Amino acid sequence: PLRAASVIFGKMSSKKIERSFGFLVAINTGLMNKGILGATAPGKNNRSATMTTNPLHKLMNPASIATIGAGNNYLKMGTMHALSIIKDGYTGKFYPVHPKDETVLGHRAYRAVEDLPEAPDLALIVIPSEHVIPTIDSLGKLGTRYAIIITAGFKETGEKGKSMERELVETARKYGMRFVGPNCMGIVNTAIALNTT
Repeated sequence: PLRAASVIFGKMSSKKIERSFGFLVAINTGLMNKGILGATAPGKNNRSATMTTNPLHKLMNPASIATIGAGNNYLKMGTMHALSIIKDGYTGKFYPVHPKDETVLGHRAYRAVEDLPEAPDLALIVIPSEHVIPTIDSLGKLGTRYAIIITAGFKETGEKGKSMERELVETARKYGMRFVGPNCMGIVNTAIALNTT
């Protein structure tokens, strides 16, 4: 579950970044100020010339999140992940996408990615695997460049899954999109009260 996350974080095996059970945790103990996760705070370790384009910044600090797969059934995985975002204090824009429900967890829902009022900084995807690639394509066309794909059912399932994962990577690459997953639990950034797990 950590394979994609490991690629993104590379050699950053700091004591202050914990990798456990398929999700990433950024502890609020100064990593943001040191620029490791893309912040541009002043300080002697600041590398602001490169930090504004750090590929991790919007992933870990999104101003808006769309959830694809969350509903009003508290027993569903997508809803559980969405509840973590809402209840743990995230203050950015929250856009649930649901084909039938008009509201999800008290928030206005949108029938499709194409109906969203803007391209969210981050998409959280928890839907059946056969729908992930078209969803990534729709998000890419809209302008979203970061995603977390919780959905399983890719290369861990065999040859068909491997082929699907290759297509997923190619689709994301077409739009310059970076993602954590598939088959992961999400990310946590305590600096902005973001918990997608």
